[in-house]
Amino acid sequence: MLGCSPDDIARGGRFTKKVQDNIELNYREYRAKKTVLQSYPVKLYVEPTQRCNLDCITCSYSRRREKEDMPLPLFRRIEKELFPYAAEVNFFLTGEPTLARHLPEMMAVSANYTFLPKIFINGAALSDELAEMLVAIGCFVTVSFDAASPESFERIRRGAKFSAVVGNIVKLQKLQKRIANPRFHLRLASTLGLHNIEEAPGIVEFACQHDINDVMLGGLDSGGWDVTGMLLVDPQGSLRCIRQSIESADRHRIRFSCPKRIGETVLEKNNNWADFPLPIDGYAPFYLESLNPYDGDCGYSWLQTGIRVNGSIVSCCQLEHVMGNYNEDDFLKIWNSEPYTKLRSQKNYTVCRGRFCNLTTSSIFNAGGQRDSGLRIEKNWLNRAWENCIKFIRWLLLQKARCIRAMKWGPGF
Repeated sequence: MLGCSPDDIARGGRFTKKVQDNIELNYREYRAKKTVLQSYPVKLYVEPTQRCNLDCITCSYSRRREKEDMPLPLFRRIEKELFPYAAEVNFFLTGEPTLARHLPEMMAVSANYTFLPKIFINGAALSDELAEMLVAIGCFVTVSFDAASPESFERIRRGAKFSAVVGNIVKLQKLQKRIANPRFHLRLASTLGLHNIEEAPGIVEFACQHDINDVMLGGLDSGGWDVTGMLLVDPQGSLRCIRQSIESADRHRIRFSCPKRIGETVLEKNNNWADFPLPIDGYAPFYLESLNPYDGDCGYSWLQTGIRVNGSIVSCCQLEHVMGNYNEDDFLKIWNSEPYTKLRSQKNYTVCRGRFCNLTTSSIFNAGGQRDSGLRIEKNWLNRAWENCIKFIRWLLLQKARCIRAMKWGPGF
């Protein structure tokens, strides 16, 4: 199990002193559970666009309604004020970032800083020029890859051609062999539900065949009332596929992560991040993932912030809470405003500002209880009542899902 100590923070990441000092201060403030921070966010999400060229069956348009891309003046202000302190900048939130008019210019500034640039793409359209830039600047590229068979892939990712996505993956791999940038990293990521859980082992095998050493499998079980396609409806079948995927990843020495819990079953080992090193570890310290939601705790409101195309500042990558607008106020004023201080003062994050967050029990990767051996998440009678209520709601949703599936496909579903 990975721990998180000052040594862990210093290990990995070739940062300026300003970035390093900010990381250490941020960690100390999280440990002390301070609500007003002197540190800046260590991890940023900057949304270049909300537009997309696909119509995936698992995606909702409700969170990406803006038709205009992020204007450069807003981006330049974010760069000037926040980039000098960041260890990681994610050039995405929703939408397909490769469609943004200003993306090449935005990503080119990465050369002026020591943070790790990251991007999450669907791989359907990737120009030769942009692909070469991503490799040359040493970008951490994640490609959405929801199935290893062409038929299932194109059924899920409507509008995409499997052959084109594979071709763009191969393009990036060939460029990396030519440029040999040790900071460039390629990951496959999939959102799993009952519609594609059988594809999970094949995705790992695809990664092996294409020399990709990192696979992240997420789940639909993160919230919402339409649970008919979630893994919790068929936990045993889902666990069988997940365990096959884990065995395959371990056999091929592919870095792997998946949800910590499937239904009510908790996976003792849902990632192999500590089992072997990868070149990217020298540029992306585990600290950047170690404060992910875990067992009722969450470090997101200390560690990260997101800025959307219209300047809205969201508390984390889940986009649930709008904290202010970059166009209307000073960032540090928003960063330590009442909405943020209330968010940081919570004793338990299973219910975050009135919204249930399943990430606190299903985290894909974190440093576990060792990230702070002295930290004890308070679980008073109210927290326990919330957790019991949530368990009951899950049970009701599961019964609803089973009834709907039975009516649709018969009792033998």
